Amino acid sequence: MRWKSIILSVTVLLLLLPGCGREVLSDSSPAGPVLEIAIQFPYVPATKAGELAATYQENKIHSLAIWVFRSEDHTRVGEPLILTDESAFPPSGGIGRYQFSVDWAFVNSHPDVDVFVLANAASIGSELGASSTYDDLIAASFGYVDDDNDLYGTHTYTTSVDPYKGLPMSGMKTHLKVYGSAPQMKIDPVTLVRAVSRLRMVLCRTATDDIAQEDEVSVSGITFYKEQIPNREYVFTEGTTGIIAPYTPNDFTFSGPAEIKRNPVPEDLIYVNQDPDAYQQMLDAAIAADELTDLGYVYLRESDKRLFGRVDYTINDKSRSREFAMSAPGDFARNHTWTLFAYFMSGRNLQISLVAAPWSKGDYHVDFSGQAVNVTKKFRVDERTCEIPHNEDGSIKYSADGYIDVKLIPGTPAKGTLTITTPVGGTLMITPLGAASLFSVTQQATIAPENHGGEITIEITNNPETDIDVSGLPASETTLSLSFSVSVLGREVNVNSEAIDNDYKYRFHL
Repeated sequence: MRWKSIILSVTVLLLLLPGCGREVLSDSSPAGPVLEIAIQFPYVPATKAGELAATYQENKIHSLAIWVFRSEDHTRVGEPLILTDESAFPPSGGIGRYQFSVDWAFVNSHPDVDVFVLANAASIGSELGASSTYDDLIAASFGYVDDDNDLYGTHTYTTSVDPYKGLPMSGMKTHLKVYGSAPQMKIDPVTLVRAVSRLRMVLCRTATDDIAQEDEVSVSGITFYKEQIPNREYVFTEGTTGIIAPYTPNDFTFSGPAEIKRNPVPEDLIYVNQDPDAYQQMLDAAIAADELTDLGYVYLRESDKRLFGRVDYTINDKSRSREFAMSAPGDFARNHTWTLFAYFMSGRNLQISLVAAPWSKGDYHVDFSGQAVNVTKKFRVDERTCEIPHNEDGSIKYSADGYIDVKLIPGTPAKGTLTITTPVGGTLMITPLGAASLFSVTQQATIAPENHGGEITIEITNNPETDIDVSGLPASETTLSLSFSVSVLGREVNVNSEAIDNDYKYRFHL
């Protein structure tokens, strides 16, 4: 018996947080064999009463269309599924499962299939529907039409998400194997990803006690150079991008703010491999505390190029500029977010931190075991907390074997610092070498670059529990030096070459 190719039911299974789930069932059960299509939706964050965060609207699904074709000849499998009832979508993201009625010829042959999924079609003015063919889907694109109609482009900036249309999302997979047997067969899940990317620009300046003595600083604009954003892009792609050349022929500029907020520790806002959502939340907290100027979001078509631009600014009526660039081509591919953080240190020193990452934590993974150790400032002892020998000309006096001999001040711990930013979440291990029993040393610290830019303070003092008389012992038996290593995921790596400056090798004395 052949079953008529119509949609008989839709089953949506929501996979939410562990232990939480809900199933939305149709009123009737399928009367014959079905092919189940599993769609991975973006996570939708919970919101407070009266508040709809940007991330909520960015992930919201308003409509969904699914087309299935045989891979061999591109003939349709069942009728396309076009849904506009939001109750059919996982309200908090996760997996939605949808069933297509199939005939017994499909069951017997188990052909490979190609699947196309489009969410929020209205956000790109798409007219794709139940009658769209395979070729229609392959050719579908969006973007520049004219200067007044430039979806997610550089002529008319998209700075917010339409709450009724959302952002365009799509998924495409070809040559999927069908597995299982009647009455229910399955294929591998298809993931929805945003077909655009996001740009965010934030600024601040170092706060000082004497504001009257500060330089006059302003930013007039942030410019991105021409020939970087394509005029159009494909709706569906199995690659990382769906670029359609040519690229926009003009630079595009965003105006600077009326005021640059003051921040006590701007370097704490530098991105150091946090979860992308956590980093955005950190910026949001600084904005709420009135310590960061936010130029907002801009949603743009993706790019397969390395983006370049410049910041134009003025210090005490003198115009200056500083260029910036993404790390590599493809950092602004679809479903990526790019944050430009510009900050002024010590008044007139402009620094720029660039962040390119997958848009949400569901797409992001940091493999700590493969991360390189990044020490941005090597270990240095604070001379105010100890006694360090100097020559008559004021330079540091070194021992014959190249050490700086540090004399502890009774009752005062000697303090040293180093700054390490990766691997995030790893542990810096400080190992005392020499007369370890006579000293008390900070022996480990978590690598957390979100705290003071990753600066770690190490204290060295005498061990109060040791009553050994050291007055008659040779110096070699009463001194201490330090060794550094990093422990992450059960692996420990020696980092002395990264953490110790050869010109500042310290040896501590009681």
